[in-house]
Amino acid sequence: MLLAGKVALVTGGTKGIGAATAVELARRGADVAINGRYDDESAHRVKSQIEALGHDAGFGSVDVYKIPGAGMDFHVTLRP
Repeated sequence: MLLAGKVALVTGGTKGIGAATAVELARRGADVAINGRYDDESAHRVKSQIEALGHDAGFGSVDVYKIPGAGMDFHVTLRP
């Protein structure tokens, strides 16, 4: 797998192109942390899809557009 052992962070990863990107990264072997504005059904659906592919998935709800530096401070623990 191309991305085995890697971790990807996808901002806007709960809907649309971001969600498709997050799932594709998992298909290619990455563990994936997704970010979205809301902790809603679509966020949990994408997280579940990644986990169903056998990869660790994390979710954090942060509007990175509105918070200066938020992208730099975003932390999701995928492994204990």
